[in-house]
Amino acid sequence: MYRGVGSQLLYNRQSHLSFFVGALTSNRFLTVSRLHVGGSLNAPQIQAFEVDSTGTTELTKENSLKQSPPEDQIELGTSVAPGASLDSEKLLFGVSRDYHAQLETYGSLIRVLHHAGTSSSPPMGWWSWTAYYFGLNQGTALTNAHWLAQHLKSLGYQFFHIDVDTSSSTSMRDISTLEASTLRQIPHCSRTAWLSSNERFAAKV
Repeated sequence: MYRGVGSQLLYNRQSHLSFFVGALTSNRFLTVSRLHVGGSLNAPQIQAFEVDSTGTTELTKENSLKQSPPEDQIELGTSVAPGASLDSEKLLFGVSRDYHAQLETYGSLIRVLHHAGTSSSPPMGWWSWTAYYFGLNQGTALTNAHWLAQHLKSLGYQFFHIDVDTSSSTSMRDISTLEASTLRQIPHCSRTAWLSSNERFAAKV
């Protein structure tokens, strides 16, 4: 199974068609897509594709709660009364021969729906979550911060953002000593700011 969170693009190299699905809102739920594949390694076949508006249980059980005791692995759910309905998040679906145009369309819709400040320059930098997910530790964070400050600052990369899942005891133990003052020891790293308690902080290099 191949899973996407928020958005997913499937591209067929033979027909050159691409299928895209992306969440336009995330007010209450995560949007999770699952591509189920069968067949052999040399001849895989799509068996099913599903998109759910769901919670975080599925993801946390496979990551930050994987080693947690059963009593911590709580299955969250919402009951819907008979005859009642529960709306999903707003989604964009599309099929095209131009996947780049699909992504551009998705980005433009997000900007309009969420009133993005497009008149200002977008912040550029490094974000730990997309590279390391739950596996970040202090050594890895400092190595990336040093490299960004030395090689990418001149290109406009000014922000270093750490995003750590606080429910993961291993990640928090490794990262707990990486205080804002530690980042200030990096050359050209001038300012740090906690975004929420012991969970995220951003540094300006």
